Amino acid sequence: MSQLPGRARSDDDDDDDVRYLDLDGLARYSGLGVSTLKRFVRDRAHPLPHLQVRADGKERGRLLFRKDEFDAWMDQFKSTPVAKGAAGADDLSWIKVHD
Repeated sequence: MSQLPGRARSDDDDDDDVRYLDLDGLARYSGLGVSTLKRFVRDRAHPLPHLQVRADGKERGRLLFRKDEFDAWMDQFKSTPVAKGAAGADDLSWIKVHD
C-alpha cells in the first residue's frame, strides 16, 4: 500500500512507514491510554507536541502526532534506576511522576 505524506495511520499501515498518527494510533504505538495522551497534550510544563487540524468554522480539530516528535518528547522522561541492593534501591523517589 502506498503511503501518502501526512496521512494519518490506519490499521492497514505498517508503523515504520507512518509519519503522522492520530490519537488512537499513538495510543497503540505508545501503549498509553487515549485519556492519558489527551492529558499530556494539555500539560503546561511538558506539552505533548501535536498538530490540530481544523476544518473552517470548527472549534476543535483532529489531533495528529509525528512519531519522531513523540519519541523525542518521551526521551525527556528517561531515568536511571538505582542498582538493586545499592543504598536507596527501595526508594522510588527517582521515578519522574507526571501530574
